[in-house]
Amino acid sequence: MASGGGQGWRVEPTVFLQRRGEGLWRALRCTWGGGALPSDARVRIAAGGWSGEDAMVPDTLHKGVLTFVPEPAAATPLVATLEAGGCTLGRADLTLAPAPRWDVHIVQHSHFDMGYTDLRTHVARQQKEYLDEVLFHIEATADWPDEARYRWCTEVTWGLLQYLEDRGPRQRERLLAAVRAGRIEVNAFLWHMHTEACTLEELARTLYPLAELRGRWGLPVESAMLSDVPGAVAALPDLLAGAGIRYFSMSLNNLRAPFHRLRGNGLPLPFLWEGPGGGRVLTWYSASGVIIYREADALGFTRDLATAERGLAEVLQGHGGLGHGLYLLRGSMGDNRLPDRTMATTVRAWNERWAYPRVQLSTLGRFFSRLEAATAGTVPVRRGDWTDWWADGLGSAPAEMGQVRALHRDVRQAEVLTALAGAAGSPERLSATEGDEAYAGILEFDEHTWGAARPEGEELDGRWSGRRQWQEKVAPLRRAEQVCARLRDRALQHLGERATRPGRGHALLVWNTLSWERGGPASFWLPWWYRGEPCAVVDAVTEEPVALEVRCHQPHPRRDDAPDRNDARYLACFASDRVPAFGRRAYRVLFGAAAERMGRAAAGGGPAPGSGASVSLDPRTGCAVAGEWEVQADLRAGGLARLCHRPTGAELAGNGPLGAFVAERYRVVRDGVAEGFAQRLLERLPGGVNWRLDAARTWAGPVSATLAWQGDVPGGALFRQEAVLYAAAPRMTLCTRVVLGEPGQRAPREHCGAHLTFPFRTGPCQPWLQGPGGFLRPGADQLPGSCTPWYAVDRGLALAATDYTLAFCAVEAPLVQVGGITTAFDDRGVPAPGAPGHVCAYLWNDFWTTNFPVPPSGELVFTYHLELLPGTWDSAAAYRSLCAQQDDLVTVLLEGAEPAAEAGWCPAVEGPGVCVETLKPARDGRGVVARVLETAGSGGTVRLVLSPGMRAWRCDLLEQDLEPLRVTQGETVIEVGPRSLATVRIAQS
Repeated sequence: MASGGGQGWRVEPTVFLQRRGEGLWRALRCTWGGGALPSDARVRIAAGGWSGEDAMVPDTLHKGVLTFVPEPAAATPLVATLEAGGCTLGRADLTLAPAPRWDVHIVQHSHFDMGYTDLRTHVARQQKEYLDEVLFHIEATADWPDEARYRWCTEVTWGLLQYLEDRGPRQRERLLAAVRAGRIEVNAFLWHMHTEACTLEELARTLYPLAELRGRWGLPVESAMLSDVPGAVAALPDLLAGAGIRYFSMSLNNLRAPFHRLRGNGLPLPFLWEGPGGGRVLTWYSASGVIIYREADALGFTRDLATAERGLAEVLQGHGGLGHGLYLLRGSMGDNRLPDRTMATTVRAWNERWAYPRVQLSTLGRFFSRLEAATAGTVPVRRGDWTDWWADGLGSAPAEMGQVRALHRDVRQAEVLTALAGAAGSPERLSATEGDEAYAGILEFDEHTWGAARPEGEELDGRWSGRRQWQEKVAPLRRAEQVCARLRDRALQHLGERATRPGRGHALLVWNTLSWERGGPASFWLPWWYRGEPCAVVDAVTEEPVALEVRCHQPHPRRDDAPDRNDARYLACFASDRVPAFGRRAYRVLFGAAAERMGRAAAGGGPAPGSGASVSLDPRTGCAVAGEWEVQADLRAGGLARLCHRPTGAELAGNGPLGAFVAERYRVVRDGVAEGFAQRLLERLPGGVNWRLDAARTWAGPVSATLAWQGDVPGGALFRQEAVLYAAAPRMTLCTRVVLGEPGQRAPREHCGAHLTFPFRTGPCQPWLQGPGGFLRPGADQLPGSCTPWYAVDRGLALAATDYTLAFCAVEAPLVQVGGITTAFDDRGVPAPGAPGHVCAYLWNDFWTTNFPVPPSGELVFTYHLELLPGTWDSAAAYRSLCAQQDDLVTVLLEGAEPAAEAGWCPAVEGPGVCVETLKPARDGRGVVARVLETAGSGGTVRLVLSPGMRAWRCDLLEQDLEPLRVTQGETVIEVGPRSLATVRIAQS
């Protein structure tokens, strides 16, 4: 927008229009910086044949003088002079273009934190009380002008669902009526999530309450908002579209997340955000650059009209090129804040003064429907991951993060086993309730509130209750562990009874919970009565013995006063071969003389399959060889000095030890206070000393070889590593154990971190980071302004070199950096590029001042699996590799049983590049639900093999039937698009 002037006199057109009679008049802001003005100073304006004058009376509300001219229909030359005492003090020549007819929508909400300001239990009560307050304001403003009538958006559905259950019928009907009238809008997410901390199925479960809200309560839900969290995974548009959500409002907290600082990135406003599978949501992000989800508050709408005029004018003038004239302001008053009527009062006063910009209290659906009509097919499409700048906060609680990632695996496997046990007419109809309960606990832990306003606080409630807030955050995780363990155990027992018959032996069943045939390491606990006698495992079909290792675990020494007490447990390890998809392989376990005879028979006929003839270990040199891998420990710096893939000859070490431990201390340097962004500088602490082989843990058996070493780490910690190689499996494992003080010991708060560095010698390679539903290339597959220094992976990552791909599975800790460690930024907030094969895997990271103070203590275990895939990059093969590395085979040992033919059904899914991401009991009890994910990027036809009498339906994400599928001779076919997710229900007729 043009302006003119000079020598202290300046005239600027504003965005403000007043209605006078039948016409619109434009406000010009005139400022004089040339000293005191005479009392007779006048502003004279001539534009398009019109002329007029105003007294030079300052309008303090606008830091100058407001004068008005008729709004032109087209660009018009304008001359504005400042005169006093017959003299011209200043002249401004400019062209006055027509002003945009701005239509500004303010969406009121209270930002929901699960804690932060108070205990979760108190926040839950407050959420219901806030809705009571909202209903009061809605009724109190019923006769106000429409733009100022009170409207409200629920950020998340959690508090609303509790309200509908806990309030009486009369109050509940008041709320439902307000929703139907468009005065309250329900948004889609159960909670605000750190989406990169979630699995694909976990994110889908955040949308499951929509089925109840739409079905039971009849509420329309078409919008979703994400507040505070500065990023979201690429799969989110696919999930939202699959749940019937059309609109998405994103409000990225700019504190230590320089999204707005990087706005020169070409990300349009609005845009259609398209997921990898083609799902789209019309997306608006908070673009004012002020206090993110508190935009309207920060611009002055909770103060007075004058402040709001100044604030909004500045924002709109900075976005004059949008073209459609619509603008959305988030209107939260703060974290868990009580609703009030100040914005409604300001909006009413605004519209009494100004014709344009028109300001109204609105909802996302109201805004987006008008935006959709105004942009009509002109909205650009963008694909990519909106990588979260706050992912590094996930490293602040390493022990609990490891537990929740184990739960991601365990609940997935438990639901698969439950679905198999309850399918195909089984008399045991196992419910989906426990799976939902386990996911509820996981979701509550992965919710975005990873800290407290006063994290060190010892108070029982309120803002200083940080310690108790942490206890409340981990409590759902403990419940989820218990529910998941029970669900898994019960399903295995039901499956075991169907797959065995009564007998005097011991039946061992190995279950594959993935949708393709595979083998791999398996283990099971021997019975409590076992004391170390001979033991053997025999294939139930071929009667061939398999190689077996038995390891003694004795956590408590035997007491002299109880010689008959057996505190030791024995873990048996072996390699299972060719377990069918969603199927099982049966073995018999022999003890005593029968096991001895089987061992002699195997020795007489040569080594048993997978017996580990290639296993060797030399403790003197720290070298181990087994299966596909050869390693050597680095006893000077820790980690691996050599890592060789034997079939291809690829030497992956050489740029430094792989898995070396690095401790860090952070110093904070404030930079760009307006953006709320802080740099962090690194002080590296000295490395470990006195590295030595751990003879007690170093050993070789017929199934695997374990090379162990340990050293002292600054601070009195003990650092242990184990490289585990398998004779009959393509992967190798590096297990890192760090012992820091005593469990529960409270260490002094210090901002610190620790990571393992993996400078792989791959040559030129492309890193692929696996998130929920697929892979992304750093930079190339990200939306502009996304985080590039650090990433949180789902199962792991892959390094695609020229003729092979290295799949790297991070089991417990998700936080990684690629290209080397990065802790400081250049002036654009972008890390310097590093070596593409260099991976830094964080063990823990505590940088935030509001992070829960959970210093690492006790023994922390971090596991990393590696598998080398020969050939060029194959996303489907890499995805399957990471799935198999994370999800081990599941075993169950049944005493007094013999293997038998199983009268059950195992779903078969056949198609290039597809896998079943989820197999679970249907929520309504009608069969099982399978989510089929296409991972190759080519799409195509998928064939589902059913059993006689079964039917199938295509469903939406919420398990609502869309259409029946044609079943021919026990098979049905579905079309799956590239990178897309298809949901299918399978049930008896």
